[in-house]
Amino acid sequence: MKKVLVPKVRFKGFSEEWKEDTIGNIANITNGKLDANAMVKSGMYNFYTSGIDVYKIDKYSFEGEGISIAGNGVNMGYMHLVSGKYNAYQRTYILNNIKIDRHFLFYNLWKNFWEFCQKNTREGSIPYIFFIMILVTLKYLNHILMNNKKSENF
Repeated sequence: MKKVLVPKVRFKGFSEEWKEDTIGNIANITNGKLDANAMVKSGMYNFYTSGIDVYKIDKYSFEGEGISIAGNGVNMGYMHLVSGKYNAYQRTYILNNIKIDRHFLFYNLWKNFWEFCQKNTREGSIPYIFFIMILVTLKYLNHILMNNKKSENF
């Protein structure tokens, strides 16, 4: 049975068909450039790796609100809401400049992304996911932002 992401309830004023688009069209997707051993205990900025823990580092490469996605290892697919100035491990993907509500996207991905990762993992000595898998395969429904904003006032 195919999981349907179209809501059963529609608010007045939303009569258009639901359309799918890729995550790459609603956010910039990039990855960190550093080795995991670049972390420092007393660093000034958060450093996101393919683990659950958040470490520290002395320099930042990203600024603003976003979502980090662990791209390999046992915690592959694990996500953090990120903000401020931060940096990322070379196998950690960063979604930023997000055009819809970031929290809504985060929880939507949290609910669906783990299963996606398990089905689409590339196996080696360490399991991993490809950038293109995030860019092309993850979907969102057009009009989510409008319906989400409307539901906040419901």
